[in-house]
Amino acid sequence: RAADAGVLTVGRAYYQASRSANLPRLRALVFASAGEDRWEQRAARILSETLMRAHRELVLWAVSQGGAAGRASDRAAEAEEMPSVGELLEAQANRTERFRAVIDELHGTPAPGIAPVTVAIHELSALVASLPRP
Repeated sequence: RAADAGVLTVGRAYYQASRSANLPRLRALVFASAGEDRWEQRAARILSETLMRAHRELVLWAVSQGGAAGRASDRAAEAEEMPSVGELLEAQANRTERFRAVIDELHGTPAPGIAPVTVAIHELSALVASLPRP
């Protein structure tokens, strides 16, 4: 709704953003990395909310940039090939390098705790906040 885009457009952007930012792995790690301690469980819930918010903002940004497809008001644009979310992020290479480096490091960690997952989600949030707005 906030993006004034069609359901297909937002759906494509949602899944492309998820794939491009490696969100399924981050989501899985949020609760897997938290210990039994109630503070770690609380931290995991907050990280999950932060991740959802960053995902939503990334989708809104991608749709506003013409990513995934066109606006809902122009159904013909939805059929056109538009840049993917990954392509849009790569155009912001200087902003994505730090996030990608953290994700690569996280993948190299056999059983990451909540601290590296927190850093990765923070870097994603910082990346999304730094994206140029129309």
